Amino acid sequence: MGTTSTTNLVLVKPNPFEEEDTWGPIINTNWDTIAALFDAGPALKVTRGGTGATTAAGARTNLGLAIGTDVQAYDADLAAIGAIAGTSGLLRKTAANTWTLETTAYAPLASPTFTGVPAAPTAAVDTNTTQLATTAYVIGQGYLKSSTALSTYAPLASPALTGTPTAPTAAANTSTTQLATTAFVLGQANSTDATITMSGTQSAGTSGLYARADHVHPTDTSRAPLASPAFTGTPTAPTATAGTNTTQVATTAFVKSAVGAVEGIVDLGVISTTSGNPASISLGISLAPFKILRLIFNGVSKTGTGTPDLQLEGITTMTLMTAVSSAAAFNGVVEIDLPPDGGGVAVSTLVDGSGVATTRVGFPGISNFSSDVSVSLSNSNTFDAGSIQLYGMR
Repeated sequence: MGTTSTTNLVLVKPNPFEEEDTWGPIINTNWDTIAALFDAGPALKVTRGGTGATTAAGARTNLGLAIGTDVQAYDADLAAIGAIAGTSGLLRKTAANTWTLETTAYAPLASPTFTGVPAAPTAAVDTNTTQLATTAYVIGQGYLKSSTALSTYAPLASPALTGTPTAPTAAANTSTTQLATTAFVLGQANSTDATITMSGTQSAGTSGLYARADHVHPTDTSRAPLASPAFTGTPTAPTATAGTNTTQVATTAFVKSAVGAVEGIVDLGVISTTSGNPASISLGISLAPFKILRLIFNGVSKTGTGTPDLQLEGITTMTLMTAVSSAAAFNGVVEIDLPPDGGGVAVSTLVDGSGVATTRVGFPGISNFSSDVSVSLSNSNTFDAGSIQLYGMR
């Protein structure tokens, strides 16, 4: 029968029925087959399921299991970690080779709520990111501590500055609550001569500029100087109290009053004959204390038709002027005797705008002049303009 082979090593089995001299080559071949499975050493080859080495280190190297290079060496901490039961949490080392799995003692990533005194790496100065800012970072930014601020910096409210404080200078004519520097104030001084006027018209003004202390106004020729003024036109002044004896200016009213007092003349007032007055105007005085009544007509005119008479009425009627002009105002002075026996006559004339003179008589047969006296126009005429000055002469 023929030869057979082993299953795994495929060694040839000698046929017991074959001649003995054939067994030698078969056995040698089998040994060669067996020897081919080993490397020098001998060591079973890696490709044949061995390590190819005679030492453990060599075996690990040949198998790609070098400790520290291909595989982790034994570590007690890893062993402790491997022994921990649980599926989630944070590992925390509590002692040498001792670990626990924390499931509640740590803050979550989203919206953590820290307790105690949390710490973090301190960012570089002027870092401007979402990195946590530690207290060291904040202090390192140069912000003032309250104690330093109180001693070296002014408060916002009512600061008491010292030294020579400075501030930005506002633009010219700025009108706000911005600080005014010395440069701003000096810049507001007027430097244009043409704006220094003497117009004589009162005005509050709107300019933001101020005048310098040594500014000079131009000469105002429309005003009189204090020394030796030369007035023109009709100058007026306050009328001094009767009897005043000082350097106060004396007006014509003061003089007339003073002269009248010397002559026994009393100012009885002024009767207005302006537009809208009735035909008869009461003098509103008593003539009893006086011997003469003086009437000064100043631009008296009338409104109405015809040529009325100008009359003085009291207990009886006296015609002061006949045929009063309808066109022109009239001026003049009338003095009427007021003797107790009624025998007096007028001593002066009234002249109208046309220069017509008339003769007057006194109040005949009148011995009591305490009744009211009025000036009137006849023929339903009314006064239109002017005035009548009244004086009583004792």
